[in-house]
Amino acid sequence: MKSTEEEILEGLSSQGGTAVKRIFMKKGTTLVATKHVILTFNTTKLSSTVKAGYIYCKTRLYIPNPIRCFKCQRFGHSKTACRGRLTCCKCASVDHLTSDCQSAELLCANCKQPHSADSKDCPQWKKEKKIQEVRTQQNLSYYEAKKLLFPEQNSMSYSNALKSSTSQPSQTDERLTKVIVPPLIKLTPVKPNVLRVKKCFYERKLQQNHLTNSAAQSKSKAFSKC
Repeated sequence: MKSTEEEILEGLSSQGGTAVKRIFMKKGTTLVATKHVILTFNTTKLSSTVKAGYIYCKTRLYIPNPIRCFKCQRFGHSKTACRGRLTCCKCASVDHLTSDCQSAELLCANCKQPHSADSKDCPQWKKEKKIQEVRTQQNLSYYEAKKLLFPEQNSMSYSNALKSSTSQPSQTDERLTKVIVPPLIKLTPVKPNVLRVKKCFYERKLQQNHLTNSAAQSKSKAFSKC
C-alpha cells in the first residue's frame, strides 16, 4: 500500500474511520514504512474486514506494545513523565547514557537477566505485553488488567507494605506525644436544699456587711460634724 494516511482516511470515512496511522519499523538508523496501518473507528464493535477501493482487507484488534521509559528503562510511563534516574539500556548502570556505554556484558534493568532492557525476550516485557492484550480485549484500565492477570502480586505487595510499616520503629518523640493525665476525682452531687441554705447564708452575710458599712459611714459623718 503506497497510499498516504490522508488518502486511506478519506476512503474509510464512509465506513466510520476517524484516524489512520502507518506502522514504521527501524532498520539501522532509518525508519521504513510497512504495509500495516492502525485504523480507528467511531464504533466499539470491530469489523473483520474493511473495503479499500475494490479490495476487502482483513482487520484484527491492535495490541499496543508496552510503554517503556527511555530514561529509567521502567515500564508504564514515558521519558517526559519520568521521575527516576538515568539508567543505561544495555548495562543497567545508573547515571549512564546508553549511547556512551562500552560494556561488553548486557544486563536488563527490569529483570536483571543478561539482555538489554529493550529486548522482547525479557520476561517483564512479555508480562507487560500480556497486560496490554487483556486491557485492549476487555476494555479495562491498565491496573484492572494487571490485577486480573496477577492477583497474587497485589496481595503480596500489600502484605509487604503492611509488614514494613509495622516492623519499622517509630521515630516520634515521646516527649511530644506522651500526655500525662491526672487521676479523675469523683464529685459529690449537691442537693437543692443545701444550695438554698448556702444562698440564704450568703444573702444574710451581704446584709450584715451592708449594715456595718452604713453604720460606719454615719459615724464618720457625725465625727466630721463635731
